[in-house]
Amino acid sequence: MRCVSTSSATAEASGGKVVVMNSQDGKGLCTIKLFGGLRAKAGQAEFEFEGRTVGEVLTRLVRDNKELEEATFAAEGLRPHVRVMLNGHDIELGDGLQTAVSDNDQIAVFPPLAGG
Repeated sequence: MRCVSTSSATAEASGGKVVVMNSQDGKGLCTIKLFGGLRAKAGQAEFEFEGRTVGEVLTRLVRDNKELEEATFAAEGLRPHVRVMLNGHDIELGDGLQTAVSDNDQIAVFPPLAGG
């Protein structure tokens, strides 16, 4: 899927599926990739949602899946040891769930890992 950000309501299609978004609303369409047990709870590995922040995108992801929501979020935010990466960078090293997103960003969500 190709994502197009425009200030008007139209866009030219050049093959493939085109998603038209109004850049004035400040939302970006993001690809979310889930790993480990989170993938199993979601029933698939990859999703696309739009939002203004990582937190908003993840909230939309878990909205209809209580089991995934409980595995990802605690009352105060992300569950301990759940790692969220935005374009390869840990969001906890920046603005956390308030980190802004843009079109074509990739969010990767990793459950707690153990082993030795």
